[in-house]
Amino acid sequence: MLGIITTRDIITYIVLSRKKKELEFKKEYLSTTGKSTVSLDVIDSALKEVEDQLTPLEMKILSSGITVLQLHKTQIEKFTEQIKSHTIQQLEEALTKKEGELYDTIMNRAQLLKENLNKKEELAELTILINTLPTEINNRIKTWVEDDISEGQVDLSGLPEEKRDKLLNLLNRLGIRCYIDGDRLVLGSPGEGSQAKTWTEEEVRYINDEKVWIPKDKVSDFDRIVKELDEVTRKIQAITAKKQVVPLTDEEKKEFTELQNRYIQLVKERDQIISG
Repeated sequence: MLGIITTRDIITYIVLSRKKKELEFKKEYLSTTGKSTVSLDVIDSALKEVEDQLTPLEMKILSSGITVLQLHKTQIEKFTEQIKSHTIQQLEEALTKKEGELYDTIMNRAQLLKENLNKKEELAELTILINTLPTEINNRIKTWVEDDISEGQVDLSGLPEEKRDKLLNLLNRLGIRCYIDGDRLVLGSPGEGSQAKTWTEEEVRYINDEKVWIPKDKVSDFDRIVKELDEVTRKIQAITAKKQVVPLTDEEKKEFTELQNRYIQLVKERDQIISG
């Protein structure tokens, strides 16, 4: 048994796959033009390191039967084919001049790949989720994500509310606007006065490099809390450093206790916003 596929596996797979493609392009570019800021040996070493990590992960995912979702997959493949029809010298010229149809294609593809990387967590969660759903729903959602479908619906009859809500949130976080009307998940926005369930708009924030989604109406509170947390943390660190050298006064001990209590309270308030 190779084990269960986790969101972390898929996130790692997305990152490593992107890195491998970048290194392969650099290697081809260097081999053809001789122009690079690093040697071919360095690129080969980095490529081997990535492949050593990626290969067992690819085998694990392949054996599971899971297909990792890619936003705008069809369009990315079209751009890739257009780029491959040109020589390395033509690519170099386009990138040097920063203009022309080929350059635009390169930049458009790069933007779509960057979006996939930025939304790797949501893609991983959605990949895991749809592979627990009936085939009809799985295939329909996959098409919406990869083929940029703008109209359509799928029947969610039989799905628990928790999975319906997760589908709604993840798709909208990926930029695929949809809503739930009865037992149907529908692409687009509901008409005025509709009783359909819609996405509660959110914005991305980061805590120690971990992405979190914050309801739009709570963003200002969240940002205020995070700012104060930074200030309180700096003060705690300063007093902690000082007491390693000299004893604290009674006033400083009191301030230290108050800061610690305030830190605990702020973390609690922050986590309450995250958990909703």
